Amino acid sequence: MKDGDAIRIYNQRGEMRARARVTDDVPPGTVWMRDGWLGLNTLTEGAAVIPDDAVDIFGFSGGQASFDAAVEVAPA
Repeated sequence: MKDGDAIRIYNQRGEMRARARVTDDVPPGTVWMRDGWLGLNTLTEGAAVIPDDAVDIFGFSGGQASFDAAVEVAPA
């Protein structure tokens, strides 16, 4: 895979397509994306990392979600 290649990112939850940006800033074997990409949430779990009954203890109004996922990457 090289910089600019069209790629398919997928797992058991779904898939999305993107263009690869290959850089030494991201370790080999790691995929990093900013939030907001169309299709990204189909790959992530989105499970709450703070239980609902614990949210009131903290000074913010909602629980945070986990948006990590194990994915495969292949040429598109």
